[in-house]
Order: sequence, then C-alpha cells, then structure tokens
Amino acid sequence: MADKRTSSAPTLTLKDVAKIAGVSTAAVSNALNGTGRMSDETRERIRELAERLKYRPNHRAASLRTGLTKTIGFVMTPDDDPDSRARWSEYSSNMLYTLVVAAEKRGYTVTIISANNPDQLMYAQIDLLYYLDPYTDDILISKAKELGIPVLMNDNLSNKDISIHVNTGFDEMTRGALAALTSAGSTKPALLTELPGIPSDEVAERVYLEWCTEHHVAPIIQRGNYGRTDIEERINALFDAGCDGIYSYYEEAATIHEIAKQRGIRIPEDVLLVAATINPAENDALGVCSTLFHPELIAELSFDTLVEFTKNPQSQPVTVNIPWEFVPQQSCVRKTAN
Repeated sequence: MADKRTSSAPTLTLKDVAKIAGVSTAAVSNALNGTGRMSDETRERIRELAERLKYRPNHRAASLRTGLTKTIGFVMTPDDDPDSRARWSEYSSNMLYTLVVAAEKRGYTVTIISANNPDQLMYAQIDLLYYLDPYTDDILISKAKELGIPVLMNDNLSNKDISIHVNTGFDEMTRGALAALTSAGSTKPALLTELPGIPSDEVAERVYLEWCTEHHVAPIIQRGNYGRTDIEERINALFDAGCDGIYSYYEEAATIHEIAKQRGIRIPEDVLLVAATINPAENDALGVCSTLFHPELIAELSFDTLVEFTKNPQSQPVTVNIPWEFVPQQSCVRKTAN
C-alpha cells in the first residue's frame, strides 16, 4: 500500500541563496541583516532574490553556530505613581516602536525586560540590553555586567559599565538655551528641571550650575516631580525669585505661559523663555523658542553599532551622538514696552 503522506519541500538554506545569487554566504547574510560593505544595488538584488525564493533565516541554527540570539532586550520601568506612569508610558511605547522598526530591518527581534526584575536577565537570552533613561542607582546595569551583556544607555558618559553611550545633546542644548537667553538681555536666567535620579534629567542642572559659576550668576533652580503634579508651585517659585529668563528643561511651555498670564507677567517683555521639546508644534503656536531633541532617532542611528557589540561584546565603549536643534521664536526676543 502506497504511503499517502506527502513530503514537504526541502528547506532553502543560506548557501542555496548564495549559489543562486552568485555571491558568498557572507554577502547574503550581510545583505539581509543590513551589515557589511556592498553597493545598494547588490544589497537590494540579494534581498529581492531571497524574497522571491521565500527564504527565511533559521535564527535558531544561527544562534547555535554564532552564540547570538539576534534579540535585543528593551527595558521598561514599571511605575507605581499613576501621574508619572501616564506621562512615561507613551514615551516608552514610542521608543520601543522605533527600536522594533530598526531591528526588523536587520533581522533582529526585541523582547521586553522589566527594570524591577534583574534576575530576568539570566533567562532572557538577549545579545544586548537597550536601556533608555534608567535611574542612576538601577541594579539592572550591574546585573548585565555580571552576565557579560553589553548595555546601551543615554546621557551617562561617566559610567564605565556602559558599552554604547548615547549622547542626546542635552549638554549642548542647555548651553545653547542659556546663550540665547543672555544674548536677548537676561541677567537672571533660571532653570526648571526634574528631580535628580535619571542621568538625562541631571545633565541640564549640572551644565546650568557650571554656566552660573563661569558667569558669576546666582543660580535659580526649581525641580518638579516626574508626574508634573507640582508644576504650578515650581513655576510660581521661579517668578517669585525674580528671574528674567527661564530655560524649561522640564518642557511645559504652555503651563509657563498660562501662569505668567495669570500673574500679569508678559513673555518676552518681562521674562524670556526657552523650552525643551520633542515636538515643537505647541511651542511654535505659542511663539516659544525650542531646544528640539530627537529620541526617535536613537534606535536607527545606534543600531549598526549595536550589531557590532552583539558580535564583539568586549569591544571598547562607543558614543553615538544624536542631533538637536535650536528653534528661534519670539519668546527670546526682548520687546520694548508700550
């Protein structure tokens, strides 16, 4: 009696694709992963051929051969405070999305790691930990070092446990904002920032204090909480201190405008204003100068470096610089009172 079972078609291998394309297996691997040096025409030709042949990489076999899982661990930080959680959840989701897009282009996947569960790293099978805006006392970094997992992190260039340092430009942004305020006539510029604890939040205060020392200016600082629940109190405290310029590293241009209006303070006649932002639309509508930073570019601009570290985790630390812009508006142009 004949066997009615049908055998499946043989699995297409990387070597098969390379033979049909007339190139090496390394060239096919590089073309599909977005790595290596080759012309755009060759890369696209190999990718189109692989797609027509319905070739699918065997990531399990590759991980056994190379010791790589081609998986990046994206760290999420659970937050018990509802106001802080509401603010950060959208930002974290956007950063995760950009990482997934960059990873998919290069044949990588992304898995979620909880910042509150460092032991998860022992079983996560990841090649690199992608950790944006961690708390400075976070033990996850130490655990990753213990396990030999490279780490990408932003704005903590002094931490020797980090493999890929992402410089988001906050240092230069702060000096740029202070230069704009003083050029427009401010002699008592103040800083509105967040509570210490996250490296990126500490950059502006460090640079501001350095600037005040250099220019012999008494610092005026207010630090708001992560959930923005004390914003009115902090802004009023800045006005009460008699500042004539504000750099809001804390963003919040609209709230500063509203409180100034309630108090009869005119912007820019009485107080100049520059506000950090990732979306300048609201600032533009208010006529507020922006220091515009681009966290959405971190994944794409750092991913090739990330790939190299997954292959060579003992490499020397690398810094990836993210661009920023100063967007001038009327809030930093002193007007003459009528």
